[in-house]
Amino acid sequence: MPMESVSQMKREKNGTYCCVVDCRKNQRVDGSRGIKFHSFPTNEKRYYQWVRAVRRENAHGSLWSPSSVSRICSSHFVGGVKSNDPESPAYYPTIFPSKHVKPKAMSDLKSFERRRSGENAKFIDEIAQTSEKPRQIADEDRSLSLDTNRIQYNHIFPDTLVGLYNGVDASIQTE
Repeated sequence: MPMESVSQMKREKNGTYCCVVDCRKNQRVDGSRGIKFHSFPTNEKRYYQWVRAVRRENAHGSLWSPSSVSRICSSHFVGGVKSNDPESPAYYPTIFPSKHVKPKAMSDLKSFERRRSGENAKFIDEIAQTSEKPRQIADEDRSLSLDTNRIQYNHIFPDTLVGLYNGVDASIQTE
């Protein structure tokens, strides 16, 4: 079955829905409550005003572009009615949900940050528990020595460990 037929069947089954992030309005359910669904304007300037107002992005971060079936419900226009008068505040959509980041995404981010800070703490503990003897590290033709007891750790960043060795900005000193 061609892809167009599948999407057409879904539209017929589910009806028209609003393309605004976190808006759950659906023509099948909300159409009987007086909610209208508007297609994007053909006037180029007004079209881009609407796209910018919707503030959607594609998964990879680029600006979202509405399809021919994308609709905005009347609840996003001042007074609940779209206006064709450029002087009217309802000329383009201005009323949107205040949250554009889903709560689950925020909790996932916080979990990631906790895991990451735990990994950093583990790394610091491993450094602190190293042997008291200087370590020899072979590097092709030369040998590097690292005395872990003489390093002062001043700042710890998520991806970088900055240390001072004998007052010099270096973690490893060549012999």
